[in-house]
Amino acid sequence: MTQRIVVAGHLLGDGPSGANRRQLEILRALEPLLDTGESVTVLHRPDGLPEDPPPGIQWREVDLPSHPSWRRALAERRVLPKIAAELAADVVELGMLPVPPRMPCPVTLTLHDLRDLHDGIRRRPAFVVRHVLRSSLRRVASVAVPSRFTADELRTSLGGFTPPLEIVPGGVGGEFFEPHRHPESARPFFLHVGHLEARKNLVMLLSAFAQFLDDGGWRRRPPEETPTLVLVGRDAGTREELAERAAFLDLTSHLRMPGVVDDATLRELYSATRGVMIPSRYEGFGQPVLEALAAGAPVCVAESGALPEVLGDAGRVLPADDAGAWANAFELHAADPDPDDELLRRRVRRDRARAFTWQRTAELQLALWRAAMG
Repeated sequence: MTQRIVVAGHLLGDGPSGANRRQLEILRALEPLLDTGESVTVLHRPDGLPEDPPPGIQWREVDLPSHPSWRRALAERRVLPKIAAELAADVVELGMLPVPPRMPCPVTLTLHDLRDLHDGIRRRPAFVVRHVLRSSLRRVASVAVPSRFTADELRTSLGGFTPPLEIVPGGVGGEFFEPHRHPESARPFFLHVGHLEARKNLVMLLSAFAQFLDDGGWRRRPPEETPTLVLVGRDAGTREELAERAAFLDLTSHLRMPGVVDDATLRELYSATRGVMIPSRYEGFGQPVLEALAAGAPVCVAESGALPEVLGDAGRVLPADDAGAWANAFELHAADPDPDDELLRRRVRRDRARAFTWQRTAELQLALWRAAMG
């Protein structure tokens, strides 16, 4: 019997992100897991077809607007039920809200986080978000979330009302474990990976970095010895503010914001950095944490959201808004580590990352789809 899985791949056209990488890596891991008669069709935007499409997956272009969200939602409400019926879908996987009504088959939903319910993060009134969330959850067979934190938050936010809920964590590819050479004379640097947006708490990180440079006397040293801070990621509204803050703190020559980099460059940065600093006030998972651990890099995260859950005991957890604690962490990781001690720590970091594989993520996601079809 044929079982047709249809995946709404609209995330693939939104540029690099943890959610984008998750969806693409699941698709890459699916082919050997599919039973005879099972097929997967991905609905993608005109600009969303990957350069190297995963084998064994069918692709169908659907021209839906990406922004604003209300326009996308209206288009999906009109188009998705028709396409699902045309493809004789047995289940449709969605990665964005809302869930259209009158879908002709079971729907599964992946909720990456609930950031829109939070003050200072949400882009629309919380009561609107709750209404959309509740109405959408009544239309789905099951929900996948990437962390225990997100699962607990969903249950709490909706007073215990949820459809079947499964934790399907993200993973990390083997390429992040591979060693990468870097110039021995390169200037030491610390790294943050993620969109430049308010919830990432990067203004605090700049203050902490300035305190570290001042208290440690780093500004009096030769420039080639003084660490820099590298913020990798797409500007999501705060780049100008960060540049102005850096100028105020006399950090302009110590700060780099290269924007989005390709995966090869990202792996090199993880491999060479003195430490990956992630002070975000809210994350539903934390993909850069796993990538950094796989590369063996020291990692510090905020005591917020799912970050401590992903990091486990493989790094340091700090109060999100304690600039002094983050300055101390900069100082600690700026020093050359004891080789034997660092070898042990790198093994601990990589062992933690190995617990998260894309194959396991794909197996859990496929089991969710099969249960919905059944």
